[in-house]
Amino acid sequence: MKEDVGRGSTSRSIALALIPTAMVGITATWATITDSWDFLGVPPGADRIADLRVITVTAICVRNDPNWSLASISCNPLGATHYDYPANYNYPSIWVRTFAALGLTPSSTQAVALLIIALFTSAVFIVSFLSVRGTQPTVTLSALCLALASPPIRLGLERGNIDLIAFTIVVLAGLASTQRRGTLAAILLAVASVAKFFPAGASLLLIRDRKRRPLWVFSAVAIAGLAMEASELTLIGQRTPQPIGAAFGASLFFQAAWNRFNLPYASTAPRLLGALAFFAVLATLYALWLQPAGSGRIQRSTSELVDAFRTDRTAATLVLMGGGPLITSYLLGTNYDYRLVFAIPLVAGLSRLALSRSSLARGLMVVTLIQLWLTYRMPMWIQLASDLVWLALAPAIGLLVLRVALTRAGETPTSAEATY
Repeated sequence: MKEDVGRGSTSRSIALALIPTAMVGITATWATITDSWDFLGVPPGADRIADLRVITVTAICVRNDPNWSLASISCNPLGATHYDYPANYNYPSIWVRTFAALGLTPSSTQAVALLIIALFTSAVFIVSFLSVRGTQPTVTLSALCLALASPPIRLGLERGNIDLIAFTIVVLAGLASTQRRGTLAAILLAVASVAKFFPAGASLLLIRDRKRRPLWVFSAVAIAGLAMEASELTLIGQRTPQPIGAAFGASLFFQAAWNRFNLPYASTAPRLLGALAFFAVLATLYALWLQPAGSGRIQRSTSELVDAFRTDRTAATLVLMGGGPLITSYLLGTNYDYRLVFAIPLVAGLSRLALSRSSLARGLMVVTLIQLWLTYRMPMWIQLASDLVWLALAPAIGLLVLRVALTRAGETPTSAEATY
């Protein structure tokens, strides 16, 4: 009888998870094949699938030059009317070398974009299934659909951005973590971190279980991979845009001021100032939330939320695999809004606790969803207000992520741990 109930529950979770999955997969595939992104509100840039085309075009240079590196003299196989793609190439070379080895060309761009959509859709199904399993699904499904329909997600899909591949790898690592396969999760997270750097924030998943082997495996693979890319890091940093529009990040306001004074574009100063501001706000929030338990509404709600994460492993995993990379990217500088894709599992994890167990979870979930919609499609004054909200929201998420990572699953709270 229990087995039948378990099967029925799994079948129901799969059916529910297919709702947001189908919404994303069908819509993105249709828009890519028919070039209907305008209809979905994504304005055309210089080129459709532009981010992915940078890699497929640069792959031609790699095949034509056996000694190619990021520092090589730029080539432009598409002619003078197109971008100087290799000069704009700012990913680790593992991406373009893989594309070149597979024989991919600019004519393959749409096919690869559809593959990325398929991978992302699979990741959405995993997140959705984990989210609705064993909980009241109404809030979770509503939150997921709102997050997935937001402008940043549509932008990332339209551009064929490889952050979506990194997102898929992190989600697979999260799935492995829920199955207590820590070593596999560690390998996947290390691969994602070498490929795109900022997914390293999801390695907090490995801390929560207090097992040494996954941490050693992650460290060994990630360090080896980054060592191979060490010579590329400076050039990648110089070529990586620091946008102040359609963007979020700790250094956004500092970068805007920096640009106004025509100071060096590639300077790390705005990013350092942004990181300092982030940690200053984080320290302030920590001091406020470190008051004795029960002394105020915020402290009680925080204690309730931390206790809820102790017993809900799935919620904790979703928050860590989404919030970790989100805050890491926030700290690295300014990012185009499509990197907010990592807010999806964060929202999903919070939604599992939002219905009745924590008012703080509800608040963070609602504010994060609002932030997903107050992006580049909004008037500039609304975007500015959203950027100001991030100054407090990002440290709050960062503090939550750290606390969840340091709270071992199933621990019984003590009076000393009842503070945040």
